[in-house]
Amino acid sequence: MSNNSFSEDHLDLKYHLINKYRGLITRRYDDVIKNIHKTDLNLSQDVAREIRDFFLENVYPEPAQRRKLDAAFAELRNFTNNPVLIWGLLGSLPVALFQFGAQLPHAIRAGLTSLPAYTSAIGFEEAMLRTAVEKGFKEPISDEQFFECLRALPHKKLDDFINEASVLFIVISDTTLLTKTINIMKDVIARMKRKPTLYTSDQVEAIQLGLDLMEKGYELLEPYTEDTKKDIIAFITENEMKFIAEIHASANKS
Repeated sequence: MSNNSFSEDHLDLKYHLINKYRGLITRRYDDVIKNIHKTDLNLSQDVAREIRDFFLENVYPEPAQRRKLDAAFAELRNFTNNPVLIWGLLGSLPVALFQFGAQLPHAIRAGLTSLPAYTSAIGFEEAMLRTAVEKGFKEPISDEQFFECLRALPHKKLDDFINEASVLFIVISDTTLLTKTINIMKDVIARMKRKPTLYTSDQVEAIQLGLDLMEKGYELLEPYTEDTKKDIIAFITENEMKFIAEIHASANKS
């Protein structure tokens, strides 16, 4: 089932499911934050809340922002499917390496990290929506109906979504590499704007959204020590893996 086959009713149900999932994220992170002093992590409740809010605002935002991302990332896929476009924007490889250093390929990959996280989210949502439509659920769906949709998810869909979200935090925790990534993306946007007949405003906006995510990630994590960053990654990973285990366990019982 693709977005093109969804009726407006289905799209409304999709975004209703997104809001239900965002509510679930808030509740389960709030539970962990409340008891974070009982864990081995050296994180304050304030830091943990910052991480939760970053996730909700940037990795899994509210439907209004998601509609904007849906359109923008469709444009961004054109770049990832055609690397020649990226290298064309950067200019010649020797010049790019001189400007950005030997970490250039790693920085480019880091800049594209938001795409697999977003793509996995799409697959995750469509699988939930497919189940809701097949079962005849109508909004507002109950919590039990929502968890029924979650339990019906193929394990790989859920695992991919959670794993890519965790990888995103691992990438943005390397603030030195992230600085290079941000500079590269700024340079790319400037080059695109100088060629308005070649690159559309939608394509520029898609890269800008990726840049915004990287900059917000930098602002979030740059102030912390390397040890704190490791605890932040552990906080995300452990919470998400526990969630996966609980969903898989409940699905196996049903």
